[in-house]
Amino acid sequence: MTVNVEGTDGEERARSVLSGGADLIVGIGSRAAKLARRLAPRVPLVYAMVLDPAAAGLPAPGQGPSDHVTGVSMEVAPERQFELMREMLPSVRRIGVLYDPLVSGDSVRRAAAAARAGGLTLVGQAVRSEAEVLAAASLLAPAVDAFWALADPTVLTAANARALILLALRTRKPLFAVSEGFVRSGALAAVAANPREVGWRAGELAARILGGTPPAALRPEAPPGLSIFINRATAEVLGVKLSQASIDRAQRTFPQP
Repeated sequence: MTVNVEGTDGEERARSVLSGGADLIVGIGSRAAKLARRLAPRVPLVYAMVLDPAAAGLPAPGQGPSDHVTGVSMEVAPERQFELMREMLPSVRRIGVLYDPLVSGDSVRRAAAAARAGGLTLVGQAVRSEAEVLAAASLLAPAVDAFWALADPTVLTAANARALILLALRTRKPLFAVSEGFVRSGALAAVAANPREVGWRAGELAARILGGTPPAALRPEAPPGLSIFINRATAEVLGVKLSQASIDRAQRTFPQP
C-alpha cells in the first residue's frame, strides 16, 4: 500500500496503515523514511531519495550495518563534486560553503577532509537560521573562489536558493549546486544522483529483503549513477571557459538548444 505522508495529516495516515502490520517499508524521501523509522522501528526499512541520510538519523553509506534499515542515498560524495570543480575551474583553491552546524556539521567536517586531500580548502560559514544566510554569503564571497551549495535545509530554502544564485552571479563567484534545477536557474554546475537509478536499486534491495536477506547484510549504498549539469550561459557571464571535455561529460547543458 502507498501512503503519501505530506500534509498535516500525513503522520496519522501512516500510523493507520502501519497499525495493520507490514513486512517491509520503502521510505521515499527524508520525511517518509524518518516517519517510518519512528512509527515502526523494528520493521525493515529501505530508504530512497534521501539527500543526507545521516542528517535524517538514518545509516549512511560507509557506516556500519543496521539491524533494520538500509537504502540508497542521493548524496554525492564530496570527492566527486570537488573533482568536477577542479576540472572546470583549475585555478580554484578556496571553496565557500554555508551550513547549519546542528544539521550539517558532520558533513562539512568530512567534506573539509576530502577537500584537503584534493589540494583545496573548504571555507565554512555557519548559520543557525534561514534569515542569516544571505548576509553570511555576502561576507564569505570575498574570501573564496567559488561557492558549494550543500544540501542543508536551513540554507537552501526556496527563497535563499534564488538569492544565492543571484549573489554568485553578482560577485562573479561560480556556484556548484546540488541538483539540475539549481543549474537551470543559474548555478554554474552540479553533479547529482540519477533518481531513476536510485529508485531501481532501492527496489532491488527491497526485493532481496522480502526474499529472506536480513537488512543487516545489506549496507546502505551510494547512488549508483551520477549526472552532470552545466549552465553555459552562466559560464559566459562569469568568464569561465568550459573545456570540451566538461561539456561532453554533461548529461544536460543549459540553456538547451
